Amino acid sequence: MRRLIVALGYVFMLGPPHAIRIHTEAQGTGGELDGVPLWMAVAAEFIARSGMFLVISWMFQVALSNEEFRRFQVFNLLIAVYVSGAIHTLIHVYCFGLKWGRWSNARVHRTYRLGRNLVYSVIPAFPAAGLVLIWQEFNQIPLFQGQWVEWVFLGVWSAVAVLGLLQAFVVKRTPHGVEGAMAPVQGTKSDNTVRSDKTPH
Repeated sequence: MRRLIVALGYVFMLGPPHAIRIHTEAQGTGGELDGVPLWMAVAAEFIARSGMFLVISWMFQVALSNEEFRRFQVFNLLIAVYVSGAIHTLIHVYCFGLKWGRWSNARVHRTYRLGRNLVYSVIPAFPAAGLVLIWQEFNQIPLFQGQWVEWVFLGVWSAVAVLGLLQAFVVKRTPHGVEGAMAPVQGTKSDNTVRSDKTPH
């Protein structure tokens, strides 16, 4: 089940990218990515994930029909997920590609967790707003009438963002999802950059 969740998160742009790990493992092998700048590996993976995401989005549209797809504004949800995934990728590369080895483990993990939590705080707001739309549909109320959808959306978004901020500063362990994407890279960190405040697992 965990592997299925990780795979779905990767396809839906919600999971962390694996470009840094793939790039690190390719060095010295004589393969296509050997000697290639990291940004090219990141771009190639992001384009591939974008293609999978577009296929999934098209399948959603087909399953719902064009009319329902427009009425419930599913397009806005997909755009929000995609943009969140793009920002998440930038944060991941910044922390583990540019700052890894320059910052302590604790600082890298805390910065990554903080950025990730703030980016993804918007995602739970969409299902919450969707429940309001389903309630309006069930009670034959025109969709998006009044400001219930907006208030629920903003309320859930704000609440999750605050919880994400607290979690980023309280939790000390390695962020979930990073282990699989970063394990080989973390093993390459030189001893002289490792400080005594390493993040416990």
